[in-house]
Order: sequence, then C-alpha cells, then structure tokens
Amino acid sequence: MVARGRAAGALKMFTTVPAPDHETLEILAAIADQAAMAIDNAQLFGEARQSARRQEALGQTGLALASELSPPNVLGKIVELACEVTDARYGALGVLGADGRLDDF
Repeated sequence: MVARGRAAGALKMFTTVPAPDHETLEILAAIADQAAMAIDNAQLFGEARQSARRQEALGQTGLALASELSPPNVLGKIVELACEVTDARYGALGVLGADGRLDDF
C-alpha cells in the first residue's frame, strides 16, 4: 500500500482460487489504496494534533513568562508545559549560577 509516494503498509490475501482474475485484482488494489489513504490520514492527523499541542504550549509558556514575576514559578511552569508537550511523566530544570554550578534545580 502506497500513499503520497511512501509505503504505508502491506495487504496480503489468501484464497482458494488458483489465480484471481483481473477484476478481482483491481478491486483488491482499490481496497489497498483506500487503506493506505486511511493510514496516511491518521498519521497526518496525529502529526497535526501534536503540532497544535506544541504551539499551545509555546503560547502558554510565553504567557507564563510575561505574567509571572517569580523565577521559580516561571521555571516550574516551563517544566510542566514541557512535560505536557512531550507526554513525559517527570521533568526537571536546572539553573546555573555564576560559578557554573547548579544554583537552583
């Protein structure tokens, strides 16, 4: 199965007929084309949804940075949003001090 020039999957058929006729092969090809388009559409939808989530998180991060004056609160919000966008269970952010060591974590 091919969608937009890329392999999307494979369709395998088992039959008791020695060799399917031309019409049957055309029907199977049409079914494979429809399946490939459905797979491709599902992948595109997933990519679009993930992109929208990232854009929303960036917007929320900008709002957090603009509205929050407390650095620990801003950093905490950034970690929360990064975890949300990446579906991470945990996240952490470290801040380096002037000496190059972790000043805050």
